[in-house]
Amino acid sequence: MFLENILYQVDGRKPAGSLAKPVHLEQAQKWLKFVVEGPVQRDSAAVVPGTLLRPHRVLDPAEAVATRVFEFQRRNGAWQINKQYFDPATAAATPTLGTVERWIFRNGTGTAGWWHPVHVHLSGQQIIRVNGAEPALADRFKSDVVILDGGGEAESLLHFRSFRGPFVFHCHTLEHEDMRMMLTMDPRVTATVSPQPIQAAFP
Repeated sequence: MFLENILYQVDGRKPAGSLAKPVHLEQAQKWLKFVVEGPVQRDSAAVVPGTLLRPHRVLDPAEAVATRVFEFQRRNGAWQINKQYFDPATAAATPTLGTVERWIFRNGTGTAGWWHPVHVHLSGQQIIRVNGAEPALADRFKSDVVILDGGGEAESLLHFRSFRGPFVFHCHTLEHEDMRMMLTMDPRVTATVSPQPIQAAFP
């Protein structure tokens, strides 16, 4: 099995073209090959037919009990969110368990600036707006990444069901997340004003 790249990119800031109209390579490039070896395994991890799964629930924007805004930007050569570096001991967001929140992600680097693929741990995000418009059909379902193009903005709904934190969210560009373009969220049983010290240390 191969993973292939189909995007044309010569600039570290972003792929060629636009978020709405990307430029594809004339021929896909294979860049990673998986070779499966060893004896055949008979124990299946598949779900047994008839097993009751948790139903998928489409979130309603009217359910949101809070709106949070996170701006991804470069300041004095450093990658930050809301002018902050990653602090593993401080929760920038403390959602209440059992609630839905609306999170707005903004790219503050300008239209010619770096793109930021925003990755949220714990909860799949239901993307509802990208640059003021309804997202493409393929992006209207639960996703773990939403892409901010230069100067772009995205809105997502997140449902914090029952898992306590801490967890993180960050730009998924390696050079950015490794330079601490990341914040901590720590879901709580009771409503709490953010920021707060985390309740439990990261494992």
